[in-house]
Amino acid sequence: MRCSTGAVTLAFGLLLRLVRPGLGDQYMRKWGIVALGVVASLGFAIPAHAQSSPDASQVTEVLKKLEARVSALEAENQQSKKEAAAARAEAQALRQKLDARKSAAPALAAAPANTILAVPPSARPYEVKGPVAPVRPAWSGLYVGAAGGIGLLHGDEALNETTGSTSTLASGAFSAVTALTSTETASLSGRNPGAMSSLFLGYNSMPMSNWLIGGQLEGTLANSRVNLNGSGSSTSASSSVNTPPGGAAGTTTTIGTGLLSGLPDTLDNRWLISVLARTGYLIDPSDLVYVIGGYTYGRFEADANGFGMNGGTIGIGWERQIISGWDLRAEYRYTRFGSKTVNLAEASSSTSSSTGAGAGPSALTSDLAGAFRFSDVDMHSVWLGVSYSFGP
Repeated sequence: MRCSTGAVTLAFGLLLRLVRPGLGDQYMRKWGIVALGVVASLGFAIPAHAQSSPDASQVTEVLKKLEARVSALEAENQQSKKEAAAARAEAQALRQKLDARKSAAPALAAAPANTILAVPPSARPYEVKGPVAPVRPAWSGLYVGAAGGIGLLHGDEALNETTGSTSTLASGAFSAVTALTSTETASLSGRNPGAMSSLFLGYNSMPMSNWLIGGQLEGTLANSRVNLNGSGSSTSASSSVNTPPGGAAGTTTTIGTGLLSGLPDTLDNRWLISVLARTGYLIDPSDLVYVIGGYTYGRFEADANGFGMNGGTIGIGWERQIISGWDLRAEYRYTRFGSKTVNLAEASSSTSSSTGAGAGPSALTSDLAGAFRFSDVDMHSVWLGVSYSFGP
């Protein structure tokens, strides 16, 4: 009975040790109850075998083993607590990194509260991408367009004109011949605006980043007229030869000079054809500034005489893409034409006959010879147009 009582006392001691504050978790209590049950069984079994086992050393040995086992479990419990504390610290660090990502990325902040976010073992710093650059408009390729403008046309004219006429009258034995010659020289000048409209076709290419080169062919209808005014001088000479019946011929000569002022004349521009080249630079994806220049042929009229003049064109412009494929452009141009001399030659003749005293047949012939020389013909023009690009 002494051995039984000792065993029970030792078992209760072990149980109290297992359930003392700080170690009384469910895991240890479960093993403590098991150990108590074993000891109790051994304690209650000892009386039954006390007569056959007078020495209780075996029971004491079992209890020592149980106590050693309990100590080992306590050590494992302490190690588990340390690992749990380390895990909590790591979880806290990961939570802080997760909060930093949420503040940098609003999309993550809008995620549901119960969403589990996977964090890589070695998370790299969060990268925020910049805004996507706008798509560069297509500047290369074929394009067509139309434009309207105002041109300020200027011209100088040097006039040299000679007019001659001869009239003959015959009446019986009487005859009269009269010759008249008139020469005029003058200098005229003028400048007037006029409206123009054009259609054009061109092609652009981009050999280098932001640089554009291209060519353009255009036709222009013009309604420009220069009112020329100036001054000059005139010289006239006339001679008459009269032959009376049965008499000798008599000659009369008259020479006169004079000054001319306010002489009117006109120079009209009807249409133009231009072959041009462009070189431009993109100051941003939608805006192009460029230089344009090339050859221009113009059709003109003066005193119902039509003629052409060749010239060179140079200008600057700005073009902007307003919507996809459609561009708006504004230009200034200067065109200077070469000098042009227009020769005039006209001749006419007529005959008539009259009856009565002193009447008879008469004849009249006249001719006109002259030259109009146009120089310093140039044009300043401004244009506003729209074009459509077909792309590469």
